[in-house]
Amino acid sequence: RAILRELNPDVVFTKGSNPSVPVGQAASQLGIPLVIHESDSIMGLANRVLARKASAIATGFPIQHFDRLKTKATLTYTGSPIREALEEGDASRADKHFKLEPKRPVLLVIGGSQGALPINKIIWESLDVLTQHVQIIHQAGSHSIDEALKYARPHYFPVERLGDELADVYERSDIVISRAGATTLAELAHFRKPAILIPWPGAANDHQVANAAYFSHKGAARVIEQDHLTP
Repeated sequence: RAILRELNPDVVFTKGSNPSVPVGQAASQLGIPLVIHESDSIMGLANRVLARKASAIATGFPIQHFDRLKTKATLTYTGSPIREALEEGDASRADKHFKLEPKRPVLLVIGGSQGALPINKIIWESLDVLTQHVQIIHQAGSHSIDEALKYARPHYFPVERLGDELADVYERSDIVISRAGATTLAELAHFRKPAILIPWPGAANDHQVANAAYFSHKGAARVIEQDHLTP
């Protein structure tokens, strides 16, 4: 509360994490309007705690997902923000960066910044077949990049993470294999990319399963549970 008294903000905005709870509660105690944003289709614990104190709640999924939420706040479906840099994608730059064949389709595999080992393993086991048909840009993650580089071959391009070139890769990709975190889904929606979603089974409240189900219901993705993965 001392920090908020010193800063004297007009509004406090939180995004839903453990550190946001004491800040949001302090704002409420000081009479400062509190605005929270929930990216996922199932509200996380921190946001559920703060929802009763919030003045307004912005949602990444339609507000019908939050019908049972106990709050007096106004809910507004805003969607989830994406980085401004993603507005500047250029498929031809991706062709040059990865030395891609312009007429061969591109499969983008994203497992998060640290990668997703179960997805990575399935991709590696499938390379002989996949590379006959597509070029694969694979964000393998910090934990798997050394292993991924052992599989390097024509039409397979493993990287630890995609940075400034991500917008170009999205523009160039024909289909994406991904987890179902809210940020990635917002990016897929922005670029209108069809996807195969493999929700992370360890996500709190199975929110990735719910996120993926919504995209599947809208015809934007196919969903495969991790336990059902095969090459």
